[in-house]
Amino acid sequence: MINIQSLRDVFYLIVLSLSFAVIPSWILLAVSRVIGWSLKTSPQEEAADVRLGFWKNVFLGALGGFVGEVMAVAMLYPAESSWCRDMYAQGSYCDGQGPLVLILTVPLCAIIGSCTAIIWTWYSLGIRANNPWASVFSYRGRNRALNVGLVIAVQAVYWVIFAWAIYLFTRSLL
Repeated sequence: MINIQSLRDVFYLIVLSLSFAVIPSWILLAVSRVIGWSLKTSPQEEAADVRLGFWKNVFLGALGGFVGEVMAVAMLYPAESSWCRDMYAQGSYCDGQGPLVLILTVPLCAIIGSCTAIIWTWYSLGIRANNPWASVFSYRGRNRALNVGLVIAVQAVYWVIFAWAIYLFTRSLL
């Protein structure tokens, strides 16, 4: 039976993991707003590009951070399995302390995922609206399917490379 203490611990764990995903987004957005305000030129140029709302940027950053956290947890099992297999071949054993690397990898992946999502959103909004590489929020060209396909392909390639890097990093920490 689940008691109140364990439910409270689960709630704290959820709040902590979401804070690792959201706080870097807020910091990066605040810095980008200050830089943007200092580089502001004329009202005509400002109206030419699309601006996302603050909460949409925070949501996209938090989503990137959350996916980074999920990726850190998902890469633990393959890395630990590979490490244990190698240790078994050497005549040693796994001590069961592998999940302790999550103390480092989960916040690190949340911060990297959040910052990457914010930077990619900011960069892709700066691309001309008729270019297929433009953001899905600002694209105004004729081939919407190509735009969405490129966005999905870029994200898939990025997250595969990210997963491989996290796998290697987790494996090196074990």
